[in-house]
Amino acid sequence: MSITAALMVLSILALLDNGVMWIIAAALGTALIAIWVALKASWRRGTVREELEIWIDKVHLRRIDPDGSCQVWQANPYWVDVEMQQTGGPVPNYPTLCGRGRTVEIGSLLSEQARPELAQDLQDTFLSAVKRS
Repeated sequence: MSITAALMVLSILALLDNGVMWIIAAALGTALIAIWVALKASWRRGTVREELEIWIDKVHLRRIDPDGSCQVWQANPYWVDVEMQQTGGPVPNYPTLCGRGRTVEIGSLLSEQARPELAQDLQDTFLSAVKRS
């Protein structure tokens, strides 16, 4: 945005002594504001958030989509299995949590290298939760 604004100001400076400068400045300013509003709307729509909370007796996964809708999954950590879907998911090496007769996907926003690390961390966490109970 800064580079775009700077280029717009440079083009206005070229017309500094011309009466048309104010018309062009208003048009460029309007275009700059429209670009900023469109980018903000795009960022807001593209935000997906996953929240995973693990207690000794409960696992709670909440996915909040860009439209504000919320999907919730809960299970007992003793019965939760962490699996890696090599293929067939929305992305390669996709970790899933299985429990209470349902399989849920987690970590789709992570890079391909980070997803196996997440799966290993989750397996370690669930093993330690089971040992404590």
